[in-house]
Amino acid sequence: MSTPALPLDGIAVRNDGRRVVHPLALAVPPGRRVALVGPAGTGKTSLLRVVAGLDAPDAGTIRIAGRDATDAPPEARRAVYLHQEPVLFGLRTVRDEVAFPAIVRGVARTAAHRLAEQALGRVRAEGLAGRDPRTLSGGERQRVVLARALAADPAVLLLDEPFGALDPSLRAQVREAVLGALDGVRAAVLLVTHDVDEAAAVGDRMGVMLDGRLVQCDAPAALLAHPASVSVARLLGHPTRLAAHVDDAGTAHTPFVRLACALPPGRACVVARPDAGVARSDPAGDAVVRTVLARSGGTLLRVERDGADATVLVAGPIPAPGARVRIDWDTSRLHVLRVEEGDDVG
Repeated sequence: MSTPALPLDGIAVRNDGRRVVHPLALAVPPGRRVALVGPAGTGKTSLLRVVAGLDAPDAGTIRIAGRDATDAPPEARRAVYLHQEPVLFGLRTVRDEVAFPAIVRGVARTAAHRLAEQALGRVRAEGLAGRDPRTLSGGERQRVVLARALAADPAVLLLDEPFGALDPSLRAQVREAVLGALDGVRAAVLLVTHDVDEAAAVGDRMGVMLDGRLVQCDAPAALLAHPASVSVARLLGHPTRLAAHVDDAGTAHTPFVRLACALPPGRACVVARPDAGVARSDPAGDAVVRTVLARSGGTLLRVERDGADATVLVAGPIPAPGARVRIDWDTSRLHVLRVEEGDDVG
């Protein structure tokens, strides 16, 4: 792995005397993307503001492109921070908007306009170059702001909920354009979001922040498949959380399924995403449908057995609430986790 363009070492943040980010270490290599996901108030934006130089850290060191930037002013950091709401300068044309950072760096206007055209092409917005920025839609503004950031040739690009202000119909479209624009850039990209699917789509690596702590960081597929705790599993969308008991032989027992694990005897929790189980109508089945959940990606069932409930996929005709079903479990998609204080266990 190449030397990180953005290594953070022991960074901590206080706000109004309260620690909102606990000491963490994180490294983003040049041309790579790390997406941090977590609920509101968990310190994601506070971390970005410190990296951008808008706030000071309580502890730790920030290096950008090989230089200590911990105490450097924002303009000296080679970091561009994009807020959720795209902000334009109000210049005459979109071309002027995107060329502005290069002109500030001393690039001749004609050359800066060429750079602007190239940056707009990267975000699939070359047709906007001659437009008045005041006439742009939300999705167009987002693309133009990203093009302006790329034209500034930053070492670090900080994205704060970059698609949060867009309508759902535009969100996926703009995200696809942004991903295409980021392919091949030299900047280290650090994105924060509360949307798990967005973090998984954008990041080469994906980190989970809870209560101001970076609790897990891995490749998106690995993190989604192997959450480190019940709290992480809940955030990542594992709706099934089954109270379990691990016996002396290392078998976790739940009302639905038994499976081997490496935990010591005692309380545990089995977590799963909906694709871990498939329900089929069966009058002799040992589970009962409680709720039919219609989703854009297909129908899910909330099923119950012996006081425990799970969310699973459905195969064949969709059974009605109260019907009995048989569930086939893919045990490789079930995870037995230790129960921590405060965990929401079924």
